[in-house]
Amino acid sequence: MKLRKTLALLLAALLLLGSTALAAGPFTDVASDAYYAEAVAWAAENGITTGKTATTFEPNATVNRAQAVTFLWRMAGKPEPTKTETFTDVEADANNAWYKTAVAWAVEQGITNGTGGGKFSPFKTCSRAMILAMLYRMNESPLDGIMSAVIPEDSEQWTLEDMGTAMMQAMIEGLRGPDGFTDVKQGMYYEYPVYWAMLYGMLDENQIDMEKMAVRPDAPCPRAEMVYFLYRNTVGPTADPKAEVGTLAETVAFDKDGVKITITGIGNDDSGDPRLSATLVNGSKKTLMVETSESFVNTYAATLQAYDPKEDDDGFVFYANPVAAPGETLNFYIGLNGLEDMGIDAVREIETQLVVNEVKQDSEGYYDTVATFGESKTLLLRTSLYDASVSYEPEGTPVYDKDGLKLYILKAENDEYMGPQIRLCGTNSSGKTIMLDIKELKLDGKVYETFFVMEIPAGKRCVSEIYIDSDEDLLTAKEASLTLETQDPETWEPIAALGPITIALS
Repeated sequence: MKLRKTLALLLAALLLLGSTALAAGPFTDVASDAYYAEAVAWAAENGITTGKTATTFEPNATVNRAQAVTFLWRMAGKPEPTKTETFTDVEADANNAWYKTAVAWAVEQGITNGTGGGKFSPFKTCSRAMILAMLYRMNESPLDGIMSAVIPEDSEQWTLEDMGTAMMQAMIEGLRGPDGFTDVKQGMYYEYPVYWAMLYGMLDENQIDMEKMAVRPDAPCPRAEMVYFLYRNTVGPTADPKAEVGTLAETVAFDKDGVKITITGIGNDDSGDPRLSATLVNGSKKTLMVETSESFVNTYAATLQAYDPKEDDDGFVFYANPVAAPGETLNFYIGLNGLEDMGIDAVREIETQLVVNEVKQDSEGYYDTVATFGESKTLLLRTSLYDASVSYEPEGTPVYDKDGLKLYILKAENDEYMGPQIRLCGTNSSGKTIMLDIKELKLDGKVYETFFVMEIPAGKRCVSEIYIDSDEDLLTAKEASLTLETQDPETWEPIAALGPITIALS
């Protein structure tokens, strides 16, 4: 994303001087603000394309079969096929040298076959479906095995793999339903490739008509689109950062009996969520797992999740707890999730505690805790964005301020799918932990059951959503009346009622 932002700034400067749009990479016909600009620059840098000429890429020109397999072959590193495929129309072409090896490789890999009658049809235009199908096969057709897998009817018997398979099967069945794509027919050769490309960020708002839910699989595939598919297949789905993270000094977080955990930095994952990078050196004779406890970001109670990305046999990434065998050095991450709901757009300080447990693996591959190996001291990590003068007070509507407790409304609206959505933020300057529960919630005068809990340690802040239990298909309301009560943090016994607080819903 840094390249794209830099090019965009240069483009703006040139426009101020009355210049034309800045080209991406070596090509004059690829503007830096085109959705495929990064992809074309990447393809040129990695030798996947040399353009139509030294200075032009011709992004709107369509891709033919010879070009398609050549792009894939170059992306794979130009491997030499073990067998030579002979097609009459390839052999008859005196200029076949640039694509002949790629054709043989693609056929050998099962990426594509000829078009019948001993022909390959190298100059036949490729549709979007054809390109996605080739790329899908190059990735070993991952959805085929998932959709044909049989999982136990009793969900209590599911393994972690069964759970992931069931979720993926449900997603695909949802896409096949009335709210799915209108022009992707079940059973067609391109059905799974299209779904796979969408799930992995190759097909996005640039290629999908979201209003009509149309992919247009039979439309000719332009060169720009194919390169974009290849780029997304290589770099994976990406998203703009959800919060600035700055930089973070390397910090030893845990050091006991030969076991050492070091926080090595901070960045953003593929979803844009902030995450810490960490390394665990297990010098003990025990298998150890890392977890987090008592976590805050910018003084807001937050969910920090230690995880180790793993890839299953089908190429799908899942997030496992970080587990290190005796003598192993493990690189892992600590994710900072849900910061958007708190209104946090810059990570300035993180407070957390690491818990290291001794674990053993059961017969189904799950880890059970045997004993606690040790806990870190409370870590206070301050990024380069930290500024002691910056206030962490929420940008919401204040509705209560008494005895060290302040309450703010961060969201009060009728969601078109979820109904009334109410989000509260509490700040605590009382010097002791405050527990809050809902005593009564009325929507337009009618009482509803709710689920809500807010525990605010002294000097901290907490954001929590009010979940409303209703049998109505789509509940809406103009006004909410909210009565809260404080509770004893040890016994959960009620102490005092707060409110009622009236909230207008938009």
